[in-house]
Amino acid sequence: MRNSGSYDEIRNKMNSGKMASALAELSLLSKKASHELDYLNCLIEALKKNNQPDAVLKVLEQRVRVSTEPVYLLDLLEAYYQSGRLNEALDIALQLDAVPLASETREVLAQYFIKIYLECNDFEGVQEVIYNFADVLEFSDFAIWAQGLVNVYNEQFDLALENFRKAVVMNSANDRAWVSLALLHLDRADVNLGLSNLERALDANPYNETALKCLARHISPFHSSAGRTLELIELFLSKNPHDLEMRRCRIHLLSLSNRGSEMRHEMNQLQFLTQIEIAS
Repeated sequence: MRNSGSYDEIRNKMNSGKMASALAELSLLSKKASHELDYLNCLIEALKKNNQPDAVLKVLEQRVRVSTEPVYLLDLLEAYYQSGRLNEALDIALQLDAVPLASETREVLAQYFIKIYLECNDFEGVQEVIYNFADVLEFSDFAIWAQGLVNVYNEQFDLALENFRKAVVMNSANDRAWVSLALLHLDRADVNLGLSNLERALDANPYNETALKCLARHISPFHSSAGRTLELIELFLSKNPHDLEMRRCRIHLLSLSNRGSEMRHEMNQLQFLTQIEIAS
């Protein structure tokens, strides 16, 4: 077993920017230390710093073969979820649910259950989780928002409205709850309130894709936030240039603002990207 101080030396190399040297040293140790938690933890840190998510996932899988500590299982659950491997994520969640956990860990687990079931549009599963983990989710704005989604699925729109409002009162930074609240108001033709809710969502998260696209579709050129919405869409496109629907939203707002030359340039960009997408 390698001295833990040696791993500290490797970490010092990582922190001082000597990633190649740190990874080379870890590579030399791989055969002898692949079943040591200190080695695996250090390797995970190095691979994360080097932005190698696929390699991180493989090491996380190896680590739970060595130890099934809840913290290690949660790390693997998060990695599976982030990479879209929902079945594997659900398997780990069920494994965790079968053992005693601290309240904080149970809350995190419950939230992952909800996220997975929402991805699968399994609203009955979401409802079951909210019931089974009620003791740790009572003050969770995320769970209350999820309950609102279940209400919408069951066409209980007044209850949904109530739960979305509770969620944003509990946490005004819950952009998803603001969007859900906005969509209900827009569906009820309460456009001004819906737009206000979308603006609050973007205050919390300027990159909320649904809020940006919905606001672009409903806003008038004379609305006070029309300019800001266009700026946020341009910011979003600077990081997600291949989002064709968002480009259509930009074209729409440019046309409302009578910015013809920019609109035509954007239309040419959209046509070019669409052709690339068709060809691929």
